[in-house]
Amino acid sequence: QADYAARYDEDAKGLIERRAGIGTRVFALPGEEHGASAVVDLVGALGGPGEFVLMRFGFETASADICAQLDLPAGASVLNITRLRSMNDVPMRLTQHFLPEHLGKQLTPSILDGRLVAEVLHDIGVVGNHSENIISAILADATDADILKVEVGSPLLELTRVLRTGSGDAVLLQRAITSPQREKLRILFDADGKGIS
Repeated sequence: QADYAARYDEDAKGLIERRAGIGTRVFALPGEEHGASAVVDLVGALGGPGEFVLMRFGFETASADICAQLDLPAGASVLNITRLRSMNDVPMRLTQHFLPEHLGKQLTPSILDGRLVAEVLHDIGVVGNHSENIISAILADATDADILKVEVGSPLLELTRVLRTGSGDAVLLQRAITSPQREKLRILFDADGKGIS
């Protein structure tokens, strides 16, 4: 299991935990400043942060599904950032990030440099306070299988996350896929004073 060094950002009022790698988030329940929180993440069996390869950085017309998840009008333009994370030359995780055009125009490939996209957004003043996470099991198509070096039809874990600001604006859609033989899904719950029921 990967050893992640966590740090908290005071400006986010303790709502976001950033870790090396892609996509760990801690979020408070709406209306509960000190309520229960959860961490949803993919963790690997190999140590170290790994290497990131930027496979795509460009604007495109968003699909109907992406527009719906980001609360955008049909046919809106989004920035697609696609990265492959590898460890010891083993492809671990393929992650696509979709951002509304007005935010994407403020980013460049050079400022990513292996950092979390949410962390880069924070640097430009966009703070995520809530994330909705959907975990699915899918089968690898020919494209994903070629990138992840698995057989077509192999089972994959898919983690889809929508990051929102405190005002509810959707600022980032993230889709990560990985082989369950290389990474596992971890969900941690932190209860408030009432405990976990």
